[in-house]
Amino acid sequence: LVQIKNLQTANQELQRQNQELTNLAEAQSQERQRYQELFELAPEAYLVTDQEGKIQEANLAAAKLFKISASSLVGQLLTIYIPQTEQTAFLNQLKKLELEQQEWELRLESPQREPFEAAVTVTASRYINSSLSLRWLIRDITRKSAMAINQWEMRVNERNAELERVNEQLQQEIAERRQFGAALSQRELEFKALVENAPDVIARYDEQFRHIYINPAVEVATGIPF
Repeated sequence: LVQIKNLQTANQELQRQNQELTNLAEAQSQERQRYQELFELAPEAYLVTDQEGKIQEANLAAAKLFKISASSLVGQLLTIYIPQTEQTAFLNQLKKLELEQQEWELRLESPQREPFEAAVTVTASRYINSSLSLRWLIRDITRKSAMAINQWEMRVNERNAELERVNEQLQQEIAERRQFGAALSQRELEFKALVENAPDVIARYDEQFRHIYINPAVEVATGIPF
């Protein structure tokens, strides 16, 4: 009788444990479903790759970003979307990834769209079997770059306009000075002609009373050439 009771107790404990395992499995399944929904419907582009950059998961935003279906992204190496001239630097960056988050900017391209500038945030995590999983958040910053370029061009244009205004002002000042210089030269010529032809004696002396200038009227008045 005692043995039967022990068996019943053991059976009840086993059923309880089985129920707990079933509940845990259902909870894990629901959690995976929630994660999958959040992953798929996230507004930002997300990828999951291995350490070599082979894409294991891609959400809808990533498919939209690369203009290719998510199923077509899975299984491909992320490096095929990196310009060939930048692939070596990208692979070197992958090798440096450890269990920490890193951010950098790179250029991406896809056969279905024009190349674009992207800001990348990579988070690495290691599984029980020691394999490394990389989770990628990718943002298209082409518009941001374009806005920065436009702002830079606006500043350059404003600076050029200011330089042009200053140059025009300088040219106007130079022209006015030339005009003033020409008028002054003309006045000097007129004054010299007036003095040279004046009937009155006109003379200039320095501080030691030495002649600096005497007009031709002196010769007429004295008969002495100067």
